[in-house]
Amino acid sequence: MKKKKSNRLTLKSLKTVSFFAEEGIHNHLIRILEKKRKLIQHETEIIQEHIATVEEELGIQYDAIQKQAICDAIQNKVFILTGGPGTG
Repeated sequence: MKKKKSNRLTLKSLKTVSFFAEEGIHNHLIRILEKKRKLIQHETEIIQEHIATVEEELGIQYDAIQKQAICDAIQNKVFILTGGPGTG
């Protein structure tokens, strides 16, 4: 009986820690997103030029989806990239 109670307390503690961690992440994201960002004219074209330079220097070729992800990551304050191994 004591072990089950101990397990419940541990689970409750983990849920509390997770809650506060998630709340902290939420608050930081809101703070980041509320700040205004100046857009540079023709920013996407400039980024694409740099991507082309990197591709040439490294001898690699990104596909269109990868190039868009790179542009999105550079142009946005918060960017979450998901996908399984080898998909990015």
